[in-house]
Amino acid sequence: MENDIDSVGIGKQFTSDELDEKRQNRTAYEYLCRLHEVRNWLSECLAETSIPPPIELEENFRNGVLLARLSHYFAPETVPIEKIFDVEQAKQLQYRHSDNIVAWRRAMIHVRLPEIIIPETVDVYEGRNVRTVFCLYALAIHLFRLRKAPPIRNQTGNVLFSDPEISRIRDRLKDSHNIPSFHEVGGILTDKPPSDDELHKLVIDDVNSAVTLEDADKLIEALTHANAHFHYVEKSLSRQYLVELSDRKLKEQVPLDSIQIQEAINTVNEKEAIFKLNRYLSSDPNLEDLSRILLNIGGEDVIEAALPLYDRILREKYTEKGTDLTLHEIKHAVAGCNACVQVKLSLEHGTMDELFTALCHPALELLDRLNDNHKPLYYSKLTKEAGEKSTSSVESGLVVLFEKIKEVVRGISEMSPEQIEVDNAVRACKQNDKDSFVKAIKNLKLDDVDEKNLDFYFKKLSSLDTESRPRNKSEVQELIRISNEQLETVRKIANDVLKLNLAIIHEQENQVRELLKESTWHEQGIVKEPVLYWYYPTLNKELRQKQHSYGKDGENQIDSIKHEFELGEIYVNENSDEISVKRPEKVTEWVLTSEDIKLLLQMENLKFDEHYQQSEDLIRKGQLTVREFLKRKFEIAERRRKEEAARVIQGSFRKYRSRNVLEELHRSSKPSLDCVRKFVEMLRQSDFDYEEEITIEKTKSKITHLINANQKLDGDLHELDKKIGLLIKNRISLQEVVDHSDKMVEERDAFEKRPPSIRKKEKNTLKLYEMLFFHLQMEPQYLANLYECDTPVLELFSNAVFPLFHFASEKREEFLLMRLFSELLQRYIKELETPDAFLADGEKTNQLVTIFSHMFRTFPSHAIVSIALKDDFIAFQKEEPTREHFNLNPAEMYENRHDGKSPKSIDEALNDPEIIKVLESSKSFLAEWSERFAQKIISAITLPRNARYLTKCCAIELNRHFRNLQPSEVNRMVGNFLFKTYMAYPMTESKIIRRETGAPLTEPQKKKLNTITKMIEFAIGGKGYGNETYYLESLNDVLMKINHQFINFVGKYISVKESLDSIYGMNQYTAYIKVSKPILHISVRNVKNIHEYLLKYKAKVVPDINSRIRELIDTARLKEDINTENVVLHLHPLPTTNYEAPHEGNELFVETKKYVVDLLLCGCPGNHITELLEHHTSEREEQAHHFLQANNPDKLPNLLAKKREVWENLKKLEELGLVSAQDHYQDVVTAIAHDINMQDKHRLQRREQLESLQETMNQLEARRKEYNEQLEKYREYLEHCLDNLTITSRKPSIRTQNGGKAEKTLMKRATHVNRKNVKISGEKLLRKDLVVKDEKTNPKEINKLSLEISQVPDKIGVFEIWIRRPKHDTISAFLNFQDLLQAEHEGLPEYVFENDVRFHPTNFRNYLNKKFHMK
Repeated sequence: MENDIDSVGIGKQFTSDELDEKRQNRTAYEYLCRLHEVRNWLSECLAETSIPPPIELEENFRNGVLLARLSHYFAPETVPIEKIFDVEQAKQLQYRHSDNIVAWRRAMIHVRLPEIIIPETVDVYEGRNVRTVFCLYALAIHLFRLRKAPPIRNQTGNVLFSDPEISRIRDRLKDSHNIPSFHEVGGILTDKPPSDDELHKLVIDDVNSAVTLEDADKLIEALTHANAHFHYVEKSLSRQYLVELSDRKLKEQVPLDSIQIQEAINTVNEKEAIFKLNRYLSSDPNLEDLSRILLNIGGEDVIEAALPLYDRILREKYTEKGTDLTLHEIKHAVAGCNACVQVKLSLEHGTMDELFTALCHPALELLDRLNDNHKPLYYSKLTKEAGEKSTSSVESGLVVLFEKIKEVVRGISEMSPEQIEVDNAVRACKQNDKDSFVKAIKNLKLDDVDEKNLDFYFKKLSSLDTESRPRNKSEVQELIRISNEQLETVRKIANDVLKLNLAIIHEQENQVRELLKESTWHEQGIVKEPVLYWYYPTLNKELRQKQHSYGKDGENQIDSIKHEFELGEIYVNENSDEISVKRPEKVTEWVLTSEDIKLLLQMENLKFDEHYQQSEDLIRKGQLTVREFLKRKFEIAERRRKEEAARVIQGSFRKYRSRNVLEELHRSSKPSLDCVRKFVEMLRQSDFDYEEEITIEKTKSKITHLINANQKLDGDLHELDKKIGLLIKNRISLQEVVDHSDKMVEERDAFEKRPPSIRKKEKNTLKLYEMLFFHLQMEPQYLANLYECDTPVLELFSNAVFPLFHFASEKREEFLLMRLFSELLQRYIKELETPDAFLADGEKTNQLVTIFSHMFRTFPSHAIVSIALKDDFIAFQKEEPTREHFNLNPAEMYENRHDGKSPKSIDEALNDPEIIKVLESSKSFLAEWSERFAQKIISAITLPRNARYLTKCCAIELNRHFRNLQPSEVNRMVGNFLFKTYMAYPMTESKIIRRETGAPLTEPQKKKLNTITKMIEFAIGGKGYGNETYYLESLNDVLMKINHQFINFVGKYISVKESLDSIYGMNQYTAYIKVSKPILHISVRNVKNIHEYLLKYKAKVVPDINSRIRELIDTARLKEDINTENVVLHLHPLPTTNYEAPHEGNELFVETKKYVVDLLLCGCPGNHITELLEHHTSEREEQAHHFLQANNPDKLPNLLAKKREVWENLKKLEELGLVSAQDHYQDVVTAIAHDINMQDKHRLQRREQLESLQETMNQLEARRKEYNEQLEKYREYLEHCLDNLTITSRKPSIRTQNGGKAEKTLMKRATHVNRKNVKISGEKLLRKDLVVKDEKTNPKEINKLSLEISQVPDKIGVFEIWIRRPKHDTISAFLNFQDLLQAEHEGLPEYVFENDVRFHPTNFRNYLNKKFHMK
C-alpha cells in the first residue's frame, strides 16, 4: 500500500476520534483485502484478466454478468451461457440485467449454499453489494470444499491500497448494517443442516453399494454426484476412500450415513496432505507447493504473506523432531504464524488493545507472561522492533518479528514494577501523553510529589535528552526534588513581582522598599541597602511608561500577571494565594516583569556606584547627622514605652483590687462595709425596674381576666352550639337562641371595655388568705386530701385548684401544680397491689385519667399533639370515605346479612367471602392508620416539660413501689399512662380535629378514630389478640411493632440523666428564697370557692385540729362589701414561732436594712455601721437624702432622724438576738451584701417572668380571638335564619316563638306560601347517598323507583312522598321531619320509610333542607 492507515508510532498521541478512525480504516482495509481476493478468484475461475479492479468491482456486480458467468462455471446445466443477458457487458444497466442476478442466485441454491448468505436480487441490482462480496467469499470456500473451483487465497498483508480507496470503502461500510464477519464464513458453512432429500439418500445408497462391491470408480462417481454434497473429494484418492469406507463399514456392521462418509473423506485427505507435507519438508523449498498442501489442511486460514514463515517454522519443527509431523503439530505451527501476522497488522494498523488481543492467541504460548497493565510497553517495544525491520521484505520481516515477539514479552515480564513505571513515565513524555505520565508518577509513590506541579514535572522530564533521562526510581525522585526547589523559587519571584507592581501602582514607596529587602533579588545580591531609596523613582517611571505604551494610563487594577521561566509560565493574582498554570480570562500585560525589574535594579546600582564615588565626603557627613537623629528618636520612643508600661501595670492593679472586692462580696461570710459600699448602687430602684414591676402586675391582672372571660365565653359558646343544634331539630325557638347570642355579645363587649386591675392588697382582710394560699401551693398534701374527698374532680380543679395556681401561667406556679399532680400519682401507685392493676379499669383509674387529661389540656403545649397529626388527620378524612365498610366483628356482619340470624360459630361467619373481604379490608385499614399515627407521635412530638416531669415521676414511683420490675416493663407502664392522659384525647376529640383540619368528623370517622386509638392503647399496654379472636391475630405484628417503638420513645425520656429539679430549675424550697416574690391574681369568686371547699372538707384536708393551717381556714374571711372582681395576693408563709415577736423582729430587721442602704446611697462615710451612724451629717449628704426621698418617700424627714431611727432599731434587734454590737452589727451588712448578690438574679427572673406572662397572655388572646370568630359565625348564621323568614318561596325549617322577632317576620309572608314538588330518581338516590347502601341494598330495585316529595302547606315540617315503581301502584305516605331528626339524634344508621325505602338520616335531612329551606 502506498498510503495505508497511519501506524501508532512512538512519540505520537492520538485522540479517541482518531483511534476510532483507525479502527474503521482497519476494517476498510480488511474488506478491501477480501474484495481483492474475490477479484483474483473470479479471474482464476473465469480465466480472464480484465476483471474490474477491487474498488470498482461492487459497481460492476449490478448488471450480474460476472455473477452469471461464474454460475455457468460451477453449474453450467443450471445457467447456460446463452441464457446470460449482455454477456459482453456492452449495454447500459437495465432491468433485464436482473435476470443474470436471479440466475446466479438459482445456481448458488443449486449447489446448496446456505440461503442466509445469498443477497436479495434488488440489493445487488441497486448496488448494495457489500453483502454480495461476502456471499462470493463464502461461495469460493464452499465450491473449493466441493472441489468445483480453485481455492480463494488470503492476501492479508500482501496488498496495498491508496487513501482515497480506504476512505471510499470506509464510507460505504458505514451504510451497511448487520454484515457478518468474514471470519465467520467457515462456521456458517460447516453448521448448515444436513441434507435429507430423497436424491441425497439415493447417493448414500450408491456409496454403500460401491463400497460393498469394492468399485472405486463407482464410488468416486457417487461421491462427486451433484446431489451428494460431499466436501474435499479428490478423484485421485478413490482407492484410499474405498479402503477407509470399507474399514468403517466393516467395523460398524451397518450402512454408512453421510456424516460417516464425510469423516472418512476428511481422514484420507488429511493423511495424504500430511504425507505430502512431510515429503515436502525433506526436499527443497517451493512456496507454491507448500500453499497447495496447506490449503488442503487449513483451507481459508492459510495466509499467502505468511508462506515463508510457514516454511521456516515447519522445517524447524521437522528438523527438531526428526520424524514426520502430526496434524496437530502442523495446525499449531500454522496458527502461530497466523497470530504473528495479526500482531504485525495490529502494529501497523491497530491499537494497543488490538495488539494485546493478538498476543493473547494460544498458539503464541504467551498467556502466562502477558499482563494487561503492560499494554503500552508491548506496543512500544514491538513497534520499535517492527520499525527497525521495515526496510526488509514482508516475508523476512515476519520471520524476524516471530522471533522477537517472545523475546520482548519475556523481557517485559521480568522487569520490576518500579522499572516498568519509570519506563512508562519516560515513554509518556516521549509520546506527549500527560495522563499516562501522571499515572506512572502516582504508581511510583514518590516522596514530596505535589499534584499542582505535575505539569512542570512532565515538562522537566520531557525537556531532558535521551542520555539525561532517569533510568530508575531514585533518579526520578531526584528529578522531583530539583523541580520542587526550582518551582518554589519561581513562585516566590512571581509573588514578589506582583506585590512590587501593586505597591508601585498605588504609590506606596515605603512598601516598595520593604518588598525589595525581602525579595529574591535581595537574596541574589542585586538589591543593596544603600540604594533602596533610589529604586522606587526608576521603577515607578518605567511602569508608568509601560502602562502608557499599552494605553492603560491611570489604571490601578491588576487582574493577573504572567511569569515565564524555563519550564513554562505561571499566573498569580492578588486575590488568591494559589498559583495557576492555566491562563485566566484577564491578564494584565503592562506590568513590569521579573527581567524588567532585575535589569532596572542593576542599572540603579551602577548609577549609585558612580554617584557615591563623586560625593563620598558629603555622604559621610549626612550619615553622621542621620545617626544622631535616629539616636534621639530612639530615646523618645523608649521613654514613651516605659510610660505606657506603667499605665498598664496600674490598670492591672486596679482590676486586681476590683476582682478581690467582688470576690469578697460573693464568697465572704462577713463582707466589709467598704466592700458593700462599692456595689450599693445596684440596690437603687430605677425607673426601668418600676416599669417592669408595673407591667408584670398589669399582665397578671389581664391574664386573670382573660382566663375567667375565656372560660365563660367557652361555656356560653358550647351552650349556644347546643341551642343551635336544638333549633335545627325544631326543639327550641329561634328567639331563645337570638337572645342567648345577644347576651354573649354584651358580656364580650363589656369585658373589652373593662381595663385590668392592679389593686393593692387589703392587709386586714386578705392577709390570712395570703398565708393560707401560700401553704396550699407549697404543701401539696392538703389539696391531695381535698381531691380524695367526695366531690366532682373536674369542678374542683376548674373552680378552685387551677385558679389557686394562676392556671400555671408562670414557671413557679406550673412547677408547684406539677408537684400536686405528682402527689396524686404517688398516692394512686402506693395503693396498687400488683403492677397489672396500674391503670386497670376502675373508678379511681378513670378519675385519675380524667383529671390528668383535663390538666394537660389546660396547657397551650398540649396543642403539639394535634398540630403534629394535622396532615395525617387531613389524609384520614380524605381516605376514610373510600372504605365503604368497616367492621371487625364477623358475627355482627353475619347477623346483618341474614336478617338477625346469629351464626353457629365464628367459623360459619368466616366462611362467607363477603364477610372475609370486609374483615380483611378493615384490618388492613386499622393496621395502616394505627401504625401511621403511632409513628408520627413518636417521630414528631417532643414532650413539654410538664409531661416530662410527670413521666419521670411515674417511673420513679413505679420503681420504688414495685422493685422487681424490669426497665422495659416500667417503660411500657409509663407509656400507657402517657398515652391515656396526654395523647389519646386530641386523637378523638372532634372539636380539636375540626380546628386543625377545618372539617368536622362524621360518625363513621369518629368510630374508626376511636378504634385506632384503642388499638394503639392495646399496643402500648402490651395487649394482643388471642384464641378467642384468632381472626384478628394478624394484627399482633403491628401491635408488637408499636409497642417496641413506644417503649423506646418513653425510655428516651426516662433514662436521660435529668433530675426532677433540673426540669424546672427549682425545687420544693425555691419559693422560700428571698428573691422570689409570689404574687397571685385571683378572682373573688375563686377565693370564695377555694375557702368553701376547705371549710366543707377541712377535717379531711387538715386532720390535725391544732394545725395552724386549720386555724387559718377557720379564721380567714372576706369582707361582705368587697367591690372588686379580682384581688392581688402577695403570698408568704406563716411567721416562725422562735421569738416573742418574730414577725415584728423580721420586719424591723428589713426596715433597718433599708435605712442603712439609704445612708450608704447618700454617701455617709464609715468603715462599719457604728462609724456610719456616729459620723457628722454634712449638707451634701442631706441633699442626697432629699433627692432619694423624692423617688421613694418614707416617714423620716431628714438623714439625721433616719440615723437616730437606725440606732433605736439596732438596740431592739440586739435584744431579739438578731444582731450584735460587738461585731458592729455585721449581720445587717451581710444581709445587704446578700441582697446585692441576688439583685441580678432577681432582675433576670423578673425578665423571664415577664416573657412567660406575655407568652401566656398572647395565647389567651389568640384563643379569645378564635372564640369571637366562632361567635360571629353563629351570629351570621342566626341572621341568615331571620332573613330566611322573609323569603316567600321557601318554608322555614325552624320553630318560632309567639310574639318574638322571628314570629313577626314569618307573619309578613304567611300569605305567600306556594306548594312545591321535588322529583328524584332512584339513580340519584344512590349517587347522592340518600339511601343506605349495604348488603341488604339491591341497587337494581332502587334504580327502578322514583320519588316525588311535596311539603304539606298547613303542617310545618310534614312532607308527603309518592313512591312509584314500574308495574306497581303508586304509594303515598307522610314523613314527619321531626321523626327524621329524632333518628339522626339517636345515631340510627337508617330511617325506614313505609317498610320500603331506607333513608340515610343525615344525608336525607340535608337534602330536604336544601330543596325546601334556606341552606
